[in-house]
Amino acid sequence: KVAVLRNQYFKPIIISVGVLRINKGFKYLIESFKEMKKTLNGATLLIVGDGPDRNRLEKQAKNVPGIYFLGRQNHDKIIEYLKAVDIFVLASISTDGDREGTPTVVMEAMAAGLPIVATKVGGIPYLIKEDRNGLLVEAENAKALSEAIVNLVNNGDLRGQMTENNLEDIKQKDWPIIARQIEEIYTGNLTIIA
Repeated sequence: KVAVLRNQYFKPIIISVGVLRINKGFKYLIESFKEMKKTLNGATLLIVGDGPDRNRLEKQAKNVPGIYFLGRQNHDKIIEYLKAVDIFVLASISTDGDREGTPTVVMEAMAAGLPIVATKVGGIPYLIKEDRNGLLVEAENAKALSEAIVNLVNNGDLRGQMTENNLEDIKQKDWPIIARQIEEIYTGNLTIIA
């Protein structure tokens, strides 16, 4: 199944999963992918999810080859996609009254051994350690996103190292405990994380 999925798209295959609404930053991801295509002609971006911004995002992506909106998928299918792609990106932004917590999908991408490019928002920096299992960039910065993705695409050794680190980290962590610790940081009940 993974090979079949991989063979449907030009490599490298980049994926992002989330509700298509403003705080997930898809607008910046599409902009960054458009920028990327100038140097990486064959790349593919898969966007999994649905939401109120879908029409607007599809319009934005219309003239950018290699972007596929896959709509809402069941959990098993998302895991299949995560296993078939090369890089996971989460471009979340902070919006009033809608703060990014600790996205489960980032943990799942880590469990799939994917190198991750994500923004420094909410609980994400607790999961992603710069140059260890991913790259962190400022939110709302398409250029920084694009540069981080291109950097990973062009650096197979770094990607390989991140894959190993993510698979190793996943084995050593109890995610429910981590998630609870992060929640406690937000609620002020805990100041340190293991």
